[in-house]
Amino acid sequence: FATLLLLTAPVLAELPHVQLKLVSSVKTAGNAGFEFFEVGGQSFLAVANFWDGRSRDMSAASEIFSVAGGSKLQLKSRQKMKTK
Repeated sequence: FATLLLLTAPVLAELPHVQLKLVSSVKTAGNAGFEFFEVGGQSFLAVANFWDGRSRDMSAASEIFSVAGGSKLQLKSRQKMKTK
């Protein structure tokens, strides 16, 4: 699992005593990065993976999730694609 923090450094600098709380987790495989983006007012999170720990060709499934807010961040898988 990888941890993703959706706060920027300038925001945290202004809130030095803020306490962070885990609201969701994403299972990853050799995670190479996350990218948050919006399309038509809908929020998405792309998770780029590069190795599943088993394959010889360094491949893994990367995934795009739709994101819904609230008291618990809700991620719903929308698309998986093989990446190398």
